[in-house]
Amino acid sequence: MAAVHRAQGEIEKERAICEHIVEKYPLFSVGVKRLAEIYWQLRCPPEKTYQVAAKARDLLPGDPDVAAILGKVACLQGKHEWAELLLQEALRAFPNRPENLYYAGICRLKKGDKETARRYFSQALAASSEFPEASEAQHLLDQLE
Repeated sequence: MAAVHRAQGEIEKERAICEHIVEKYPLFSVGVKRLAEIYWQLRCPPEKTYQVAAKARDLLPGDPDVAAILGKVACLQGKHEWAELLLQEALRAFPNRPENLYYAGICRLKKGDKETARRYFSQALAASSEFPEASEAQHLLDQLE
């Protein structure tokens, strides 16, 4: 049923079903991963998303999608060192995902590495101009040039 709601773009209904499944089957890795993805898409509170993404990471330690979600949330929480490691793992698997590039840029910017941050923001915008952080990436890029 969750897949039906997903196909119809009914993410809130999909979320409710996934939450129920994960509550009943907490070791169902695919369900935990999907719930982390949904929480990220809905921009749920970072603590909530982090908790589910960390559980997904425990269940699927080599999954680059899980690494990306956990890395982006860790970045939002100010855990830039760890976030960058996770995002690098995700970028090795999927080098052109703009959100991952943007958050990797934020991590580098927080470390004072403006040149690498600029490169990440440029790559993110070259990959796509249609991701949630695109306008912020452009703003930061403008400031860095």
